[in-house]
Amino acid sequence: MAWCLVTLAWVQATGMGLYGALISTAPKAHQELPVLLRIFFQQTLGLTAFIGVLALLALVHAMTGEILWLLFGTSGLGAAAACWRWMKGNTPRFYPPSLRSASDAIFLIGIFILLMLRAFQAPGHWDDVSYHLPLARLFVEHHGLAVSEYLRFPYFPANMQLLFGAGLLLSGNLLAQMLATLPVFVTLVGLVGFSQWLLGSSAWGYIAGALYLNLLPVRETLGFAYVDYGVALFCTAALLGVAVWQRHGMQGNRWLIFAGLAAGVAGGIKLLGLVFAAVLGLAIWVISRKWRAPWVFGLVCAAAAGGWYVRSYLLSGDPVHPVGGPVFGFYLWSLEDLVSQQNEQARHGVPKHWYNFFAAFSHAHLQVIWVALVAVVLAPRLPRQVVLLWAVLVMFCLFWFNVSQVNRYLMPVLPLACFLAVAVAQELCRATGWPALLTRRIPRQRALLVTMAVWLGVIYLTAPLAREWHKQPAVRAQLNAQPAYLLSRKANEVAAQYGWQMMNVGYENAHYFYNGQLLGDWFGKDRFPDYAIFQDGSWHMRPAPEVLARMQKNDVNLLLIHSGSFAFDAADYGEHFDLLLNAGPGYLYAKKPSSN
Repeated sequence: MAWCLVTLAWVQATGMGLYGALISTAPKAHQELPVLLRIFFQQTLGLTAFIGVLALLALVHAMTGEILWLLFGTSGLGAAAACWRWMKGNTPRFYPPSLRSASDAIFLIGIFILLMLRAFQAPGHWDDVSYHLPLARLFVEHHGLAVSEYLRFPYFPANMQLLFGAGLLLSGNLLAQMLATLPVFVTLVGLVGFSQWLLGSSAWGYIAGALYLNLLPVRETLGFAYVDYGVALFCTAALLGVAVWQRHGMQGNRWLIFAGLAAGVAGGIKLLGLVFAAVLGLAIWVISRKWRAPWVFGLVCAAAAGGWYVRSYLLSGDPVHPVGGPVFGFYLWSLEDLVSQQNEQARHGVPKHWYNFFAAFSHAHLQVIWVALVAVVLAPRLPRQVVLLWAVLVMFCLFWFNVSQVNRYLMPVLPLACFLAVAVAQELCRATGWPALLTRRIPRQRALLVTMAVWLGVIYLTAPLAREWHKQPAVRAQLNAQPAYLLSRKANEVAAQYGWQMMNVGYENAHYFYNGQLLGDWFGKDRFPDYAIFQDGSWHMRPAPEVLARMQKNDVNLLLIHSGSFAFDAADYGEHFDLLLNAGPGYLYAKKPSSN
């Protein structure tokens, strides 16, 4: 927790400096922006700077714990010296906080602690240990950028994995998961600040934040090292930056530069970030009716995200590997792999017919989008920025519906959907006159009562997070309950005898737990279909001699099989392999000396 607070302080201090240089010096740049909205933009800039520093360190292979300690230490000394100089020439004045400020501070501190406690769990949801954390550890081991062609997406953009790598360097798994969860908190701050600015009440922002925390894609992976929260944060920041630019008469380029920078960081996290950037760029062109604005936005976005795609092109020949295979040629992945991946994605959701559009959100357990889409009906009564937000939501949802209906792939617009939903709710309250407490100014003497009511409502919605954290077992017990961890630990113990390579069939989530090189995946090098055949509606391991021959070709002595996904003849494999451990559906085998 201490390192997380240090990182948060560095991000805030750096963000304040960048915000002052980029935004505050412009005339009317942040006029009427609430404090929390300014803090949100500052946090976004600070995280952008931190990721940028990590990228530069990784590029020159200087990403070490000592360098990060030096970075934080020198920054702290510099900040202390600046504060000392300021205090010598100025008399500090302290004013008692208002009820609203005190309430916001107390409540946000509570939410921050709750979210960070949620990260106190063992890794092992799936993608975190099969891809995100293994890539972060690879960067740590090489002190910079590196490639493992046995990971499913070895050339994907990796801004968030750099952040996870910093967490691994400074403290380990828990800090990496805290840094993955931090964008959720910053996003909540943005929702509160934006609601106060555009809707006139921060209460609606807290309600939007509570809705966001209780959405299935957020709740499922909260506290694990997933990159989707980072994408959601930077996409939200880009959109809110454009909304501020529109509110200020679409004058100047500073907010466009900010939006392009945030969208570029999102594109440097995941390809979906680029999709969102394209949608937002189109929206900018429509509302400005000029080419200059989308060009400014697009160029900054390309500059921020482009490095990852140039790297992918130089190493694989495909800037968006493996998606661009049909155009740029296939490397590691084959056409069959890409088609198989597309077919797997197509199994999510509902049939892609226009009349299933709303049913798709119900299937994804994201009915909040239904409410958000109603905002256009109330557009004449809402701020015009709501129309911009609604248009971006619709365009992105159309892309999602027609390409892949995985519910997590809507993460870039889920904060936006929650905000639009509460905007609709506020307008309905105004139209019906109930409850008036949230739609008009109230006497000061009732403010405390209203604040307490809002607190109780939001606490009720966020209580499941606290209950889940309280009920979960200790981290060590969580690890010991995972067969992938137990089997990998055994493989680590015998690596001196059998070597540091292991072929897995069905256990991609062992990547992070195994300290050596784990081979095998559905796509790319050493595909599972090379070791198994599909018959009678399920997968079956090939005969042991065939598997052994393939392993000998790669000089691999350890074999890990998930029997629940790949059935096999234990007697056949017992003739050629020694069984080292059986944990759950997992079987760890070692090649018998007589099989050489």
